[in-house]
Amino acid sequence: MTTRQAGYGIQPNSALEETVATAYIAARVDIQKARLAFEQAGYPLAGLTFPVFAAENLFGPAGAKPAGSSFGIVHIADDHSRITLFERGRLVLTRSVRSGITTLVDALSEDPSAPLSPDQARSALLSVVSETDGDAPSVPAPCGRDEVLSLLRPALQRLARQVERTLAFYSVESQTPRVEHLYVTGVLAPCHDITAYVAEQINATVHPLEPFEQLDLAPGVQAPPELQERTAYALPLGLALSQWERTPNLLYTHQDREKHEYRKRFQKCCFLVFLLLLAAAAAVDHWQRGLAEKRHAYLTSILSQLADTDEPITNDRIEAMLTMARQELDTRKRVAKRSLALAVFAELSQKTPEHVRLLTAVLDLGHPPLPTTTPGSAAAGPSPANGKEPAPPTLVLTGYVTGQSELLESRLVQYIIGLENSPLLNQLSLKTSQTESYTSGDVLYFSLRAGIAAPRPQGDTQSAGAGK
Repeated sequence: MTTRQAGYGIQPNSALEETVATAYIAARVDIQKARLAFEQAGYPLAGLTFPVFAAENLFGPAGAKPAGSSFGIVHIADDHSRITLFERGRLVLTRSVRSGITTLVDALSEDPSAPLSPDQARSALLSVVSETDGDAPSVPAPCGRDEVLSLLRPALQRLARQVERTLAFYSVESQTPRVEHLYVTGVLAPCHDITAYVAEQINATVHPLEPFEQLDLAPGVQAPPELQERTAYALPLGLALSQWERTPNLLYTHQDREKHEYRKRFQKCCFLVFLLLLAAAAAVDHWQRGLAEKRHAYLTSILSQLADTDEPITNDRIEAMLTMARQELDTRKRVAKRSLALAVFAELSQKTPEHVRLLTAVLDLGHPPLPTTTPGSAAAGPSPANGKEPAPPTLVLTGYVTGQSELLESRLVQYIIGLENSPLLNQLSLKTSQTESYTSGDVLYFSLRAGIAAPRPQGDTQSAGAGK
C-alpha cells in the first residue's frame, strides 16, 4: 500500500507558539483492495494501520518501556529505510530514506574484484545476518564474512549519515537533547556487526529490537530461542497491541469513529437506565415488604388480643353490639334534629348583611320526630306517616333590600349567592321580587325558598357500615 507523508504547520509569531502536525495519507483504493483480499482469504480485517503506529504500540502503555525518554527505531526494508523518533512513548518524527537492503545488495554485486549476481549478493548479505555461516546459503569462495562486511561499509556509512542528520535535525527543531538510543528492526537487525558499525558512525547506542524482553508473557508461553525469529515478531506484536483510542485505523473514517462513540454512549445510557429501573424496583420491593410486615404484625396483635379475651366472639354478642350502635346513632339523629332550627337561624344571622332586612323566616321540618327505637324494633327504623315518605325540610324567607335604586338587584343577587355557599342551605329559588317606594327611598321586596341540608351526625357512616 502506497502512503504519503505531509506536514502542516503554523508559523510562529510574538503571540503564538509553533505548531507542527504530520499526516499520513493512503489511497482509499489501496485500502479497499487490502480489505477485499483478506475477506476473500477468509480473514476479515478488524483494522489497518501504518507500520510506524505499530512500532509506537510497542512502547505504549501496554508495550515495552525503554530506558530514557527519547529513542528511535531504524527499520531497514528492501527498497528503503524508515527512521522513527519517539518522545515519552509518542511518535514525534518519521523519515524515509532510499538506503535499504537493495542498496546493500547493489554494493556487493558491483564489486569489480569479485562480481556477484543479485541472488548471490543477497545470499552473501543474509549469511552475515546469521549467527553462524552455516545457517545461511553458501557464499562464493572469494567472498568471506570479513570481505562482505568491508564491501557493505560504504552503503552502511551513507545510511548512518542519514540517521545522523535526522537526529541532529530533530534536536535543533525541538530544542531537546540528541537521541542517544536506537533500535534496529528488519532482516538485518540480528547482525551484531552491522548494528555495531552504525552505532560507531553515529556515536549512539544501537540494539536490535526484541519485543519479548519488556512484555509480560502468559504462563507457559516462551519467546523464540533465535534472535532472528524474535526480531521478526516486532511488527506483528505492535499490531496486536493496537488500541481503538490510541492507534489510527485506516478502515474507519472519523465519521465511523463518531458513530462508534455514539453507540458506546448509547449503550452506557441504556445500562444506566437499566440500573436506575433496577434500583427503583428494589426500592418498591423493600417498601412492599415493609407494608406486608406491618400488616402481619397488626394481624398478629389482633389475634393475640382475641386469644387473651375471656368471652368468645359469638353471633349473639355481635347482634347485641350492632343494636347498641344503632341506638347511639338514633340518639345522635334526634339531637341533630332538635338543633337543626337553631343552626339554620344562626346561619341566617351570619349571612344576612345590614342592607337586607328579613320580614319573615318560616322553617318547615317536613316530618314528625323520630320514634324511640327499642331493641326489639331496631331493624325496623322509622315508618312514614300515612304510608308516604316525609317531605324534606324547607325554609321560606321574605324581606326587602335597601340602598340606591340601581344597586338593589345586584345586592339581592349577592345575598342569594352568599346563601348558596352555606352548607345548610341548598336549592335556593327566588319566588318574587318587586321594587316599591318607601319613605326613605326605593326598596326591593323579595321572597326566597330554600331546602335544608341537614348534616349527618358524627358516627353515622361507621354505624351504617356496621349495620351492613
